[in-house]
Amino acid sequence: MKQPDAQTEAMIGGKAFKGAIVIEPVAGVHFNATVLDFASLYPTIMMEHNISYETIDCSHDECRTAGDNKVPETDHWICKKRKGMISQTIGFFRDTRVNWFKPKVKDKSLSEETRNWYSVVEKALKVFINACLPANEEVIVRTSNGVVEKRKVYEIAADWKNLEILSIQNDFSDAHFGTPTFIPIKNFSNTGKSQLRKITLLDGRTFICTPNHVLPVLKPRHPRGKHILKQKMHIEEIAAEDLEKEDGLLILQDIPLSKSSTKKLFIPDIIDTNDLYIAVPRNFYKTRSYKANQETNDPLIIIVNELFSYSKVSKKYKAVWDEIPETKQKIIKDAVLNGAKFEVKIGNEAGCWMNSVLPLSKNFFSILGWYIAEGSIGKNRFHIAQYELHHPDNCAEIQSSIKKLNWPLGKYNGKQFTINSVILSRIMSSLCGSGAKQKRIPIQLLDRKNARVLLDAYFKGDGNFVRENRRYSTASMQLANDLVMVLSALGKFASIQGPDAAGMFRILETQGYHYRRKGRGLIQFNNTYPVRVKSIETLDAEPVYDLETENGWFVTTNGCIVHNSYGVTGAQHFELFCMPAAESVTAFGRDAIIRTKEKAESMGIRVLYGDTDSVFLDNPSKEQQEELVKWSSEALGIDLEVEKTYKYVALSDRKKNYIGIFKDGRVEV
Repeated sequence: MKQPDAQTEAMIGGKAFKGAIVIEPVAGVHFNATVLDFASLYPTIMMEHNISYETIDCSHDECRTAGDNKVPETDHWICKKRKGMISQTIGFFRDTRVNWFKPKVKDKSLSEETRNWYSVVEKALKVFINACLPANEEVIVRTSNGVVEKRKVYEIAADWKNLEILSIQNDFSDAHFGTPTFIPIKNFSNTGKSQLRKITLLDGRTFICTPNHVLPVLKPRHPRGKHILKQKMHIEEIAAEDLEKEDGLLILQDIPLSKSSTKKLFIPDIIDTNDLYIAVPRNFYKTRSYKANQETNDPLIIIVNELFSYSKVSKKYKAVWDEIPETKQKIIKDAVLNGAKFEVKIGNEAGCWMNSVLPLSKNFFSILGWYIAEGSIGKNRFHIAQYELHHPDNCAEIQSSIKKLNWPLGKYNGKQFTINSVILSRIMSSLCGSGAKQKRIPIQLLDRKNARVLLDAYFKGDGNFVRENRRYSTASMQLANDLVMVLSALGKFASIQGPDAAGMFRILETQGYHYRRKGRGLIQFNNTYPVRVKSIETLDAEPVYDLETENGWFVTTNGCIVHNSYGVTGAQHFELFCMPAAESVTAFGRDAIIRTKEKAESMGIRVLYGDTDSVFLDNPSKEQQEELVKWSSEALGIDLEVEKTYKYVALSDRKKNYIGIFKDGRVEV
């Protein structure tokens, strides 16, 4: 069906209609700025205003001529005689679709016209059922301080509002299509359980999603035949259950790591703190206070005097870490990271104290690589296996790194190195896992330089060459995925093989699956490549999560690019793209932001900035915030939430370009 022309003008090149509004930022530094956010703005608009495929520009004369059902800034109208599908209860849609409409599509006893009608309804119902990812599927996120992490989907539940997720520039008509970018997460929710699909690509990459999860697919599929060669390449967004073998899914090869790695870690942040003691040596204490009963305004010394007890044997003031209140733990941590000397130890019995700060040097990342490849956890120690008889150079490298780190190295028996430290064994277990099947790479600690050091050490421990290409081995599926990501970040292609009969995965560096087409050359888009589907497998139901991103796409396990759950009516590549519906939703969204700005200004509040579904307000009182929230619910029918308040925020004159500082010192960029 031919789409009607847009009635609004796109503000972004390549877009078919006018999207979200941006209120120009008031450049400068602003104190006590509060951000108010519309909860699930677009889905709420569709429900509140009865926007659906069949209700926009309906055929009823009385609806077309009515004056109270117009879409702002457009000539569209909304049906007043019936509720649209989206506006009604959708809980039963899945069962209705699967048990009634989908079988009718394949019922040969029906006429082709009737089957086509069932097909249209079946696909429409699919749109309204949330597409989700299982709890253990992975996404790549960036924290407010610029650290790139790889997390399980369920692990972002607590702080998703403060994260950005990895995506790509997704305007296919733009020269920058495929370029990696981090974008905000707009919504996140746990949606119960669902049956799953496991999709395996030709290079061995796999990811798991619900059957109705929409995926960007490069078309035409096959380069064979003159009629195919003449077709213009384009993106179609197809549900996982409708994928076919050899469909080309998009893979981001250029996975970014943190631009600069963390230089040091505070040990209580990264290990199990059960029975962890922290202490300050007497000689350091005396540099800030001569005696415990001396009057002082130093917050660190006040905490030590209040909560720590002095040991004449060790000549340290010590306390149980978990018994210190969190606010005072933060004061200690900040002081330590700024040079205060505190030490830690497990248990109250005799044993070695070690610095509470762990420096992250080149030697540290080398030992991490060796541990991930050949390490194991013992009682109060960890081991790195390496036979001196077969690998004397490797043994010399390991021994040298341990000595430079000044770690307590036990006697080497010619077969394995032993580092005698409960704390260091807990650090290795916490960062990299324990047991061959639970090993992983601490992506959050890596920049490209440290990634190379870790990867080289890992290869020496658990790798070999296959036709001059490096091959890495592991029994951990998590580690196999991590290796693919690290290799990708270092500009290398890789394929995953396995698990074999012994349960081992092999990750092989390759030249990549480069598709070429006559007259078109290499098919790649700024290091985003199509890789064909090898197999699709049905899995049992598991808990699933739904997330929505700002541009509708994001990167999941192994660089695979997927669509989110919302916004498919406005996705131009989607086969049920509906211009009037998409245009109407964004029009009401702009109207909500504009009216909120006008309301705030009528209350004497200056609006500093606004974008899509949020507004930044200049120092509103609690009463003013409550009044705005109440007004939005009554006047707009949309829940407005107080999302956060900055101690101060610095806005530039460009959109999405600001830095906010919270009262607790956290930074958001």
